[in-house]
Amino acid sequence: MTERSPLLSLNDASQKQKQQTEAWWHAYLTPPRRKSLGILFWVVSTIVTSVWQGVALKQAGTALPDFPYFIFWFTAAIFVIVFFLFLWFLQYFTNEITPEVTRISQKKLFIVGGLTTSNGVFLLFANAQVSGILQALLGPTIVTIPIAMVTSFFMLRTHYSWKQIGSVVIILGGVVVALLPSLIAPQGGDTGGTNSPFWVIMWALGSVPLCISTVYQEKAFADSPVHIAYMLAWSTLWQFVTIILLAPVAGIPKFGTTTLSNLPRHEVSGVLCFFDVPSFDAGQCPDVCDCHKAWIYVTSFTVAYILQNFANLGLVKYGNATFSFVAATVSMPLTAFAFSLNFIMGDQAEAFAKLNYVALSILLVGVVLYRVFDKDVVASAASGSESSSSSSNVPSSSRPSSSSSSSSSSSLSSAVIVSPPSVHNTNTIGDILGTNKELKVTHMPGYTNITQHFYTAEKSHAHARLH
Repeated sequence: MTERSPLLSLNDASQKQKQQTEAWWHAYLTPPRRKSLGILFWVVSTIVTSVWQGVALKQAGTALPDFPYFIFWFTAAIFVIVFFLFLWFLQYFTNEITPEVTRISQKKLFIVGGLTTSNGVFLLFANAQVSGILQALLGPTIVTIPIAMVTSFFMLRTHYSWKQIGSVVIILGGVVVALLPSLIAPQGGDTGGTNSPFWVIMWALGSVPLCISTVYQEKAFADSPVHIAYMLAWSTLWQFVTIILLAPVAGIPKFGTTTLSNLPRHEVSGVLCFFDVPSFDAGQCPDVCDCHKAWIYVTSFTVAYILQNFANLGLVKYGNATFSFVAATVSMPLTAFAFSLNFIMGDQAEAFAKLNYVALSILLVGVVLYRVFDKDVVASAASGSESSSSSSNVPSSSRPSSSSSSSSSSSLSSAVIVSPPSVHNTNTIGDILGTNKELKVTHMPGYTNITQHFYTAEKSHAHARLH
């Protein structure tokens, strides 16, 4: 017994030191600090996956410029498998997918999936024809603001302040500066070549279906609880169905890359090139396809797309709309700069011209100002709504439900600021509305590096005041 006492002393000292270390970590990682570190993790994850998705999409299009439709249906098929596996996991191992959630109309999800398909048609077919930097400058973070303003005005009768309109004018000025090289010296004629006006317009039009989808969802799901997993799985399935139905688009002259009669053989060639099969007929994609790396880029885009959805989910669940706005805004210039880096783009690296810097600066100023003014309008409206409701005998629970983006007098909030699922979070849009009410958050992705989002408030506060 005497011989073992030194060992016992050492063990006791080691155990005591371990307990002291654990106590220090518990003292350091207080709940607020853990929350801050968690939010930081999700913000960084969202930014990284957003930049990754934008770059990978361009790389996939560059590797397979003659096969945008193949990239379209192939990646959509993978999304369906992944999101349904995620849904089934939640159904069998958790209690998150309630019967109430599954009662959502499949017709509504079909429309959402179809609008996402429309988004992909424009973006994927224009992808190889528009430079990466211009894609970033004209991405949904920018384009959806003026488009959402017009769309929500006509569909939701939303009204805007002069400050918001002025911010949009600044954004449009930045868009014009970004387009100047294409307008002054277009390359490759009207419908071909890099950054030709035709393809730049097609790329920008890709954001229109996202805005329409956002506004539609505000109205369609205002009174329905929607879980991210359920919505992603089924809308992505309908998206895949509509992609197949829109196969003739690939044969449209000067837009598609083949003919209707040759479409089946063309898609088989795309599959062979993706898997780098030696028997691939190079004549289907002469001197431009990179079949050796195509599988890397397409797989990279697919993984980035999926991870970005989950990163957005985490950011909304543990953060708030402001953090999501910051992530979306920071991602835009980082994506643009990424296209100019040799170690990322290799031989496809692009030069960042002086006009690009000017356009980027103007666009960022416009987006930030819009966000600031939009927040002021929402806070003011929410305050007015609360004072109005306090003097009324009508209980808040009897008031009509609406999405927060509708309440904010702007669809921009839904198009640019945050994202995903049916998480019950007391620290999201409620912060901006000046309320502490629980919100149901839902989400639908687009094909670019920004996710479109919308919120369904369980109790509306600013809606009656603004409309």
